[in-house]
Amino acid sequence: MSYHCVNSDCANHSAILPREAALQLNNKCFLCGGLLQEPPLEINKLINSIESLPASLQIMPKLQMLLSDLNSSISDIIGLIKTDASLVTHIVKVSNSAYYAASTHCSTIEDAMNRIGFTEAYNIIGYVAASHILQKDLQIYDQKAADLWENSVRSATSMQVLGRQIKAVQSYTLPDSGIAYTVGLLHSIGKILINHYHSMYPLPVLETLEEPLCPAKERELWNFDNREAGASLLEKWHFEKSITLPILHQDDPLETPGDRPLACLLALVTYAVHSLPKSALRSDPQSLREEFQPNPTYMEIVGISKKDFLEGIGASVRDFQKLSSNLSV
Repeated sequence: MSYHCVNSDCANHSAILPREAALQLNNKCFLCGGLLQEPPLEINKLINSIESLPASLQIMPKLQMLLSDLNSSISDIIGLIKTDASLVTHIVKVSNSAYYAASTHCSTIEDAMNRIGFTEAYNIIGYVAASHILQKDLQIYDQKAADLWENSVRSATSMQVLGRQIKAVQSYTLPDSGIAYTVGLLHSIGKILINHYHSMYPLPVLETLEEPLCPAKERELWNFDNREAGASLLEKWHFEKSITLPILHQDDPLETPGDRPLACLLALVTYAVHSLPKSALRSDPQSLREEFQPNPTYMEIVGISKKDFLEGIGASVRDFQKLSSNLSV
């Protein structure tokens, strides 16, 4: 990684200095005293820093395509899941949990899929994928790994539940259950990418930040934010635009060229999951109706009442606890 002087009049402005030299000089140019910094961070640099991705995450876009293809067979879907033995184990385990309370024991993935269904299996795969990619604290965003993981899974569940309730214009087609789930699950993937890059190649500009990194600060520093970085990474991983566009425009859903109601729903869901107390959502979500003040334009676009919206967010808390309990060791 190379550094140069930010002073355009300095001879070191066009220099290629190794990081070790910049550190020895305390990032101060030895010619003019200006700041030594690396070239502006580019999205391609971020993406190329990720060498591999968990098998469970690789399966998600492939499984989504199979589930949306009417010509796909059950054997095609099960065959894909079988490529990851860990996923097979998790799905069979859930099928035998107390939640399904069946009299017979499932010992094969075929039996398990017949019992729990493809939607539940997809959710389990997403849960496992999230547990793999959300393992580290995001220090530059002041987020703990456990909180990020739970918020992502809860957002996914909320998106899936509430996506079926969107009441937009008459010509609107409701989003596929798996698409809504994946949008919620991976909405913070850009933060994970930037944090990962910083842990491998420390960015000096982030060492002196007094506040957690936010999209506005990211754009100031690099002319892109974690939303754009995340969408670009998912495109490289072959996720469809129906998933990447809502993630890209979650802060400005009215600007998306894609599914505007789904992007608005993501903005509403992530705000609610991050801001509403879990205890009230778990016991009595309707007690929050006066306290919760979502964006009225977004609510009008999705066409979901506040009552139904809060019920859906509350369901995500209960579903997360159920799934966590069923998949715990």
